[in-house]
Amino acid sequence: VKAVLDARDDLPLDDTRERIVTVKRRLPVLLVDGNPSGGFFERAAGFTALALAPSAELVESNEASDNYLMEPKVLPAPEITTLKDLEKNKVVVLADVARLPGIMADRIAAYVANGGGLLILAGPRVDESFYNGWDGPGGPVSPVDLGPLEADAEGIQPAPSTFDHETLVLFKDERNSDLGKASLSGFRAVTGRRDGGSIAASYSNGEPFLAGRNYGKGRVLLATSGFDVRTGNLTTRQSFVPLVHELVTWLAGAGGVKLNVDANWKPALALPGGGGLKGTYFRALDQSRGIAIERIDPTIQFDWKDQQPHKGMNRDRFQIFWEGHLVPPVSGNYRFRMEVDDKATLKIDGRTVMRMVSTGKRDSGEVRLEAGTPVPISLSYQEEYSFASMKLFWQVPGQEMKIIPAQALLPLTGDREKEVVARSTALDPRGEERRVTVSVGRRGRSLELEGAAIPGLYQVKIPDQLGEEVEDLERPEVPMVVRRDVRESRLQPLEEDDKALIRKSIDLVEARNVTDLLAVLSGKGFGKELWKFLAIAAFFLLLLEVALARWISKSRRSGEDVKVEFEEKSGPDPEILERMKGARQAE
Repeated sequence: VKAVLDARDDLPLDDTRERIVTVKRRLPVLLVDGNPSGGFFERAAGFTALALAPSAELVESNEASDNYLMEPKVLPAPEITTLKDLEKNKVVVLADVARLPGIMADRIAAYVANGGGLLILAGPRVDESFYNGWDGPGGPVSPVDLGPLEADAEGIQPAPSTFDHETLVLFKDERNSDLGKASLSGFRAVTGRRDGGSIAASYSNGEPFLAGRNYGKGRVLLATSGFDVRTGNLTTRQSFVPLVHELVTWLAGAGGVKLNVDANWKPALALPGGGGLKGTYFRALDQSRGIAIERIDPTIQFDWKDQQPHKGMNRDRFQIFWEGHLVPPVSGNYRFRMEVDDKATLKIDGRTVMRMVSTGKRDSGEVRLEAGTPVPISLSYQEEYSFASMKLFWQVPGQEMKIIPAQALLPLTGDREKEVVARSTALDPRGEERRVTVSVGRRGRSLELEGAAIPGLYQVKIPDQLGEEVEDLERPEVPMVVRRDVRESRLQPLEEDDKALIRKSIDLVEARNVTDLLAVLSGKGFGKELWKFLAIAAFFLLLLEVALARWISKSRRSGEDVKVEFEEKSGPDPEILERMKGARQAE
């Protein structure tokens, strides 16, 4: 979107503004139903799913038709362990789910930390001890500590005067909303608020109705009542449908790539994901046959069976080498496990932890690791014949054995602060081509334009692998806007890129110390020592004068008439003469 102000002033550059608005074609939402045994309208997720997409197919098959922006899918809670495509959903709704298996709890917490949205509907079945103890890479997942289910025979109502969240703006005016008239006979008590959590709305009795928090790159909302008929008539209010849409839309807005970036000399896009190990896939056991591909693998969890891992590789007799850094979430003694077909060697901090020379499963001894301290990790894998698979697990102190998650892995090798994984180009607002690098560092993955930034619209070519991984970058070319900074100064030191840009237009002399700065303020100047240039110029003038004198002297000795003619003037200005006469008479 581009807006131009017809100001016709002397500074046209600040009369234009550009912004990128991301339009979603579909918004997939996964609803995990904690009460799947009854009829559709008796389930915990039934009314919420229909509020997103009032589709007959949703009632019959748990999936809506293709005619709605929202794309809800209802999954019975006992089947959640079969879920394979969690990351494809923009929002996950836990509708009165008692508790999650450990592996799924970790997956969902990581999903939210990487930019997903989570809505918790704390109904009658919820096990408060699970949610109060649910931790992930961003800390506690729930914004509040839950207590027991409370009952109120007379019913309580959401209090619009307490609505303090952007999702509830539409419902704050009671003249235009009936949300405050909903009556709830049961709700979850809140016993405390977590760090980073906030109360977004309360009931008429002062107990919290809605709480939220930012979690890593994602967002979490928790309602202290289930959105179903068991705890009140909220689902029968006209405001229920827009309420659900507002909650889900806000949660979905956390993820994705922010294509509008602040003015900076090296504009960059922060990208989701990026954790994992750098994998080098050799075509065969003989490394001289070359490399088929180098890429970042988020986790080591492969079962190729009798197929080739990548195009151009052997089905048998190939090898893969993964390397990077491991970042432990807590301090303590860790155990590792490999499930291999055929051979593998695991090294941590340069020490061999496990070596397997035949198909099977093996656990390591204890390895002491410190929280937040990256340690080098490498895994060498070889396939001989028949089926091929490689899986790498760890056991965090106090937890069960599970696949090492992507957020605990960095694809950095050696002492590098970042690893360039892809390259491309972009056109800047002047139409000039810029180099683009996609790199992974300790702060995650980013796409960076090289060179000094120019505010305006850029067209960035997206590397193929990145387009396959990030939905917002699935097109071959994506627009990006560097916002203009209207401040005269950011009070930040100039970097070398800044100076290079300035030198293209003017000479730049840098103040080296306070003396130079004071010299400028007093009008004396500073920087290059000009006396040398002045001395050289005086020397050449002296030579010229000597040469001229010798020529005149020589001409006189030879009797040559040397005549120097001066420009003739017509005389002083008459007006000046009259003023001088007047001044003399006055004396």
